[in-house]
Amino acid sequence: MKTLKEAYAALPEFRKRLEEILDKELENGMKNIFLVGTGGTYSYALPMTYFAKKTSDFPVYAENGKELMTNCHKQLGEGSLCFYCSATGNTKDILQAMEYTRSKGAKNLALVSVDENPMQPLADYNFVAEGGSAMFMTFMLLILTYVFHKKGDFPGYAKFADQLAECGEAFDKARELQNNDAIYYAARNSFAPFHFLVGAGATYGEAYCYGMCIMEEMQWMYTKIINAAEFFHGAIELVEKDTPCILFKGDDEVSRPLVDRVEAFLKPLTDEVIVFDTAKVELPLDKEFRELVTPIVASCLVSPLSKAFSVERNHDLSVRRYYRQMEY
Repeated sequence: MKTLKEAYAALPEFRKRLEEILDKELENGMKNIFLVGTGGTYSYALPMTYFAKKTSDFPVYAENGKELMTNCHKQLGEGSLCFYCSATGNTKDILQAMEYTRSKGAKNLALVSVDENPMQPLADYNFVAEGGSAMFMTFMLLILTYVFHKKGDFPGYAKFADQLAECGEAFDKARELQNNDAIYYAARNSFAPFHFLVGAGATYGEAYCYGMCIMEEMQWMYTKIINAAEFFHGAIELVEKDTPCILFKGDDEVSRPLVDRVEAFLKPLTDEVIVFDTAKVELPLDKEFRELVTPIVASCLVSPLSKAFSVERNHDLSVRRYYRQMEY
C-alpha cells in the first residue's frame, strides 16, 4: 500500500482531468452535486456539506445511498453530478444507488482504490487512486472548491489545490503523532462498557465514522456518537469517573469552541479523555485553508487507536460476524 506522500504525488494529474470534467458538466448545465455513500463513505461527505453551506449557495447534498433511493429527492435528476467513492468498488448499496441516480438522468463520477471494479460500468467518469479515506475526502474537496471557484465563491482555489498536493507527507506524519496516547488509552479502556465519541463542524463526520466503522464494526465495541453541540442534552448525565471519551477538535470555528466546552466539562469528572486536535499537525497550507483538511487530519490522527484496540482486544480489524457474511 502506498504512503499518502506517494499517493498524493499523482494529485496534480487527477486534478487536471477532474477540472476538465467539471468544466464540461458546468457548461452542460450542472445544477447541483450529490456526495453519495454508505457507512464510512457517507460520513466523509458530512464535513463537506458543512464547508459548502458557508462558502457558496451552489447546492451540495450529502446522501446515504439507500435512503436516497427511497426518499424521492426532488433535486436529483438531469444536471446532478453524483460522486461515489469506495475502497473495493463492490458495495451492493453503492452499486444500487449508482443505478438509481443514473436512471434519474444524473451523471456519476466514481473514485475507487482498485482497478477493474463493478462501479466502473455505472460511472460516467472513473478514477482509480490509492490513499483511502484521505484521498476520498481530497477528491470531494477538489470537486467542491473548483465548482465554487467557477461560481466566484472560492478565489483561492488554485493556491489551495497546489498546497493540498503537498500535504501527503504531513498526513503520514499525523498518523504517528499520537501513537503513545492511543496505546495508553486503549490499554485502559478497550473493555469499557461504552465510549463517547464527540465532534462538531468539520470533525463530526470523523467521530461518526470512527465510532461506527472502527469501534462498532471492526471491534464490536459499544459507542455513543454525539455532536458536541448536543452533548449537554442527555449525554451529560451519563458521565462517571471512568467514562472513556474520544474528542475530535478541528481548526474550524465550529468544532473548536464546541469541543473545548465538552472537554472543559469532562476533565474534572472523568480520567479517561483523549483528544485528537488537528491544530497539533504541521501542514504546508495557508492558515485560511486548514479547516478544509480538518476531517482528513482528524482521520489520520486517530488511526493509531485502531491498531491499539486490535492488540488489546486480540481482535483483528478484518474480522466480522455479520457484515458481508450474510444476506440482509
